[in-house]
Amino acid sequence: MFSKLILIVVGLFFLLFSFSAQAQEDEDEPIVLLSDTPIIETGSPGSFNAGFNEPGAMIYHDGQFHMFLTGYGGFPRPNGIAYLVSDDAIEWTNPLDDELILTGEDVPNARAVNAGSVLIEPDGTWVLYFGSYDTGSWFPAGQIWRATASDPIGPWTVSDEPVLTTGEEDGWEARTVFQPEVIQVEDGYIMYYAGAPSSFQMAIGMATSEDGVTWEKHGEPILTAEAGWESRYVNRPRILTHGDDSWIMLYGSNIPGPGVGMAVSEDGINWERVGDEPFLPAELVPGMVVFSEYALAEADGIYYIAVEASDNNTVGPSEIYMLQVGFETLLAHAQS
Repeated sequence: MFSKLILIVVGLFFLLFSFSAQAQEDEDEPIVLLSDTPIIETGSPGSFNAGFNEPGAMIYHDGQFHMFLTGYGGFPRPNGIAYLVSDDAIEWTNPLDDELILTGEDVPNARAVNAGSVLIEPDGTWVLYFGSYDTGSWFPAGQIWRATASDPIGPWTVSDEPVLTTGEEDGWEARTVFQPEVIQVEDGYIMYYAGAPSSFQMAIGMATSEDGVTWEKHGEPILTAEAGWESRYVNRPRILTHGDDSWIMLYGSNIPGPGVGMAVSEDGINWERVGDEPFLPAELVPGMVVFSEYALAEADGIYYIAVEASDNNTVGPSEIYMLQVGFETLLAHAQS
């Protein structure tokens, strides 16, 4: 009897030790790569995403993940946006098979389109904000558009005119505005977006709207490149939390860049970067050296971050991987 009791105590000790070790392991590795293989691979030759895959915009709704995938056969060739859906953020399907929901042909004077941000209005209307490029140059001029649909599979109705255009000729956004991130707030909407006067620098700007259609720019950039790894570029803003004096933003750098950074704010206008290195370095995906576009969705306090990754500094061909980060991990880094 005594020997059995000893065995039970020893067994409980080892069980407790294994739980502690697992907890320590989880604490040491709070950012999880959900799959060692891409969740979305480069398309077959001749397909719309044969060269580049960008996660574009993503949202979690009614128990499913929804992604608006931007694909390019090459950049900046004519391209399109596909709608994908997933139950687990790993396996994705296109309900429309290979059909695209938007292409450059749906936008006046556009050569290519780029999904930016998606939200769902209280009446059930889906709203997609996206950028357009009007030339075939490597750094084309860009504008931001708005499209609506009663169902994500479409049909989508594109606004008659862009909702945001470039700024003054000698201003910080004279060449292009793109990569919109739109959030709903108590008195309307806020848009964060990337802008640039040339291909050698980018900054993040802000605009506000009462209806999501007519926008007023904040003026000067709310975040500019300062850290060494940013190399004159900050772009692709994504808002994690907002309100109650606690705002957290993720942002990219360069196209491509070595990772994704983080900034915090008390009012959504004045931002301060967190640390001098990326919060999400490209090395999180084994074998990859750069991230380019990325998108995120929150489900039950967990953030799922789809990243466009490449094993070379020219991005293409690129594939998409999925990272998972808990809110507490994000908050701890924001407060560090």
